[in-house]
Amino acid sequence: MKSCFQQTLYLVLGALAIGVLVFALLSTGVLTLEAGSTASKVFFTTAAAISALGGLALAFRALRCDCSPALICAWLCSARCAGLGALGGVLTALAASLVASSAVLVNVGAALCLFFLTLLLGSTVCFLQQEAAAYCCSQSCCNPNCCNQNGF
Repeated sequence: MKSCFQQTLYLVLGALAIGVLVFALLSTGVLTLEAGSTASKVFFTTAAAISALGGLALAFRALRCDCSPALICAWLCSARCAGLGALGGVLTALAASLVASSAVLVNVGAALCLFFLTLLLGSTVCFLQQEAAAYCCSQSCCNPNCCNQNGF
């Protein structure tokens, strides 16, 4: 299993690549999202809703945590990025929808929203994978090498 730093680095670089790609596509006119249009309002509202739901799901999971050492390790590694993705997605979507008078600001806002959404979703998937591996090792439902391979 990858270390926490490698996993976080891959997530951030992947999310950054998606954000830059979307910004490039919006800037060159391949994709269009006009300032003040209904499409931009729907896009930013949807991005804010997905980010808020992801943040709420993360908060509910934190409240239900059984606090085993393996889950604490998974929480510290992946859930921090998911929380940053949720908070950044909500704040960016709200800010971009409020200052949607410029096409450049709409393009930057859309790219940042997709960066944070990718960070949120990727970190959530990694957290769930680590949580499942920790549960599997604690219940001995898999082979004995499971804990060694997953770092638990």
